[in-house]
Amino acid sequence: MTAVDLGQVRDTADRRFSSGWIATGLWLVVLVTLLAAGLTPLTTGVLAGSDDYMRFVRVFAWLDGAGWYDQVIDRLNAPQGAVVPWSRLVDLPLAAIVAALSPLVGRVEAAMIAATLLPALLLLGLMHAAILLCRPAVGARAALLGAVIAVLLPNLVTAMMPGRVDHHTWQLVLMALAIGSLAYAVADPNRSRPAFIAGALFGVSLWVGGETVPWLAMANAALALIWILHGPRIAHAGRNFGLGFAITCAVAFPLARDPAVWLVPACDTLSLSTLGLAAAVAGFWLAVATFGRSVPSPIGRAGLGALCAGIIGGAWIFAFPSCAAGPYGDIDQQLVDSWLPTIAEAQSLPGYALVRPGTAVAMTLSPLIGCIGACFAAIHATNARRRRIWILYSCLILGALALAVWQIRVLPFANLFAIAPLAWVVSTAWRAIDRKVIGFGKRLSKVAVLLGVGPLGTAFGALDTLHAQSEAASSDIAATHSGACDLASVSDALTPVQFGKPPVIAAPVDLGAELLFRTIHGVIGGPYHRNADGILDSQAIFGGTDMTAVRHILQSRGAAFVVTCPGMDEMQLYAGGDGIDTFSERLAQHVPPAWLTPIRAPKESGVLAFRLAE
Repeated sequence: MTAVDLGQVRDTADRRFSSGWIATGLWLVVLVTLLAAGLTPLTTGVLAGSDDYMRFVRVFAWLDGAGWYDQVIDRLNAPQGAVVPWSRLVDLPLAAIVAALSPLVGRVEAAMIAATLLPALLLLGLMHAAILLCRPAVGARAALLGAVIAVLLPNLVTAMMPGRVDHHTWQLVLMALAIGSLAYAVADPNRSRPAFIAGALFGVSLWVGGETVPWLAMANAALALIWILHGPRIAHAGRNFGLGFAITCAVAFPLARDPAVWLVPACDTLSLSTLGLAAAVAGFWLAVATFGRSVPSPIGRAGLGALCAGIIGGAWIFAFPSCAAGPYGDIDQQLVDSWLPTIAEAQSLPGYALVRPGTAVAMTLSPLIGCIGACFAAIHATNARRRRIWILYSCLILGALALAVWQIRVLPFANLFAIAPLAWVVSTAWRAIDRKVIGFGKRLSKVAVLLGVGPLGTAFGALDTLHAQSEAASSDIAATHSGACDLASVSDALTPVQFGKPPVIAAPVDLGAELLFRTIHGVIGGPYHRNADGILDSQAIFGGTDMTAVRHILQSRGAAFVVTCPGMDEMQLYAGGDGIDTFSERLAQHVPPAWLTPIRAPKESGVLAFRLAE
């Protein structure tokens, strides 16, 4: 190696080193800002959502003696219990923090510390992963923009906020690392390690949660398109990707799945069906790598790929038809019809845009800019190496935006995939500004460009928030209950001495997980698709008009308490219409049935609590 080559290597290494330290410094600024603003569970005492509370419920149960493979939450869907098939992998760091701190500060406070610390560390990981995501596309010098853009995109910042400990934060970090590694693989297919690492990261992400499957499909589709356009060398990268994915899934399978149910397929977790999917991915790439050597034309490769995909994919569909029907293929149809449409993140993008147009713009603006930038960069790339990278990013963003038309829950990933194209847009615009603008206007223009690819969308989302607050202020229910739901203020009042065992609480579905977290009680409903019976019974209770039938359901469940928050969004589902009073409306109007006794709760809490007559 010449002296010049050595100098280039040192220069690149120095840039990578400095980028990492600058990203860490930026992370510290963000963290201090959040702490100073009081936007952490340490100061608020609340977590981000139901999944975060349920994650700690699982952790608490594990620390109290539940087995590694135990996925049943006995207190959910009480008294029968319900399965929450989440990975223990994500429980590990939370359990370690809670176990270490509980003797010092108590279990709930230890959970709040864990819910502040872990998301902060994951945000740091995401910022460094964003640099990796950008480096093969824009080079080491501009890669730092990835870390900056990551903390400017509203969708990503919200997903990584303190209080979020669900598995989606882990998947964002894993996907950033995986796609960055895959970009290196398509840039230089002769290097086997990046493709293998990318496949392994996809395998770990699949162990974390089944939501990885769409991104696995899109990454393979993008890789197949690049192979069709650019020839047999890409098939070797695909083969290494498939092997990394299959080997990791095979290693994780006995750790993730109880041996008693190894032969039982499940579509929402690492199981026999997803192990079959891993074998199908590896089999496809082994087939095209083997037989594609003698196929010189893109049309021929497209035909070969379609044939291999048809045979291998058809075999998987034949073996696991319920999973081929989609993520809701094995869910009770009544639940799909009555409950799924009420979940905000399960809304279609067009439907959501009709209700919250500003927020819809905020979530999609950056991916749209990134998609345009990636397509433009692919068309005007000066070499095949860069063109392949931009094709990869273009396919991923387009696929994520297309999937968002079905469900908006995928939009954080669309924003994630857009980071590298947005960095390219910013760096390209900055170079143009350097050539054409002078003085203070140069810096102002650069800041405007950076803000335009990220926080600009926040302004549109703020309009929706202001509109929602205005409507809430004029609502009769909100005037009394303010939409708040402070369960912590009433949880102690729900533990009477006379009960020999923890009683059951009937509450709206969206309160179930937090009640499990804050009390030792059982609940009926919880927003998890494996809890179909609990959700349907909760809907029948709060939307019921026959008080005798409502009481019968409560008694059959062994319910001792009813808890509700009239100001929460879910209660709108239980409105009876003109002249019809549902159970939830009678509670909100303070005219409960005679067999309910009110329990004192602070008015500002927004909570109404009742004890059932024995």
